Amino acid sequence: MSKRKIKAATKMIFGAPAAPMPEAKTKAIARAVAAVHGITEAHLPQCFIEDDREARQVLVIGVQQRGDIPRIVEELMGGLKFVFSWGEYIDIFPFESAAVPGGVREAGCLIFREQKKPWWKKL
Repeated sequence: MSKRKIKAATKMIFGAPAAPMPEAKTKAIARAVAAVHGITEAHLPQCFIEDDREARQVLVIGVQQRGDIPRIVEELMGGLKFVFSWGEYIDIFPFESAAVPGGVREAGCLIFREQKKPWWKKL
């Protein structure tokens, strides 16, 4: 898979997808996300990126620590290779949880949220 860097000032508009991917694929993506330690949330909104020709459904993940993003994305891509056929892909936008754009959450496309354990079960 290739990597694309988006400049910091690039406008991205998120919303609910007009034609969401099949539920079976969404569930398979959610399973792949859940298998990677450090992901706190995952969403599948539609995204339009300034200067792109069209909007597309993307995978936005929130992570606990920004420094873990390279490892998390690498592990996630390993799991997603079993979800997508050859030639298919999905853009992954990783953010530290506190920095996930509000439009992503407002789109209502949450597919995974880390289960918070009560303090007494963390021991």
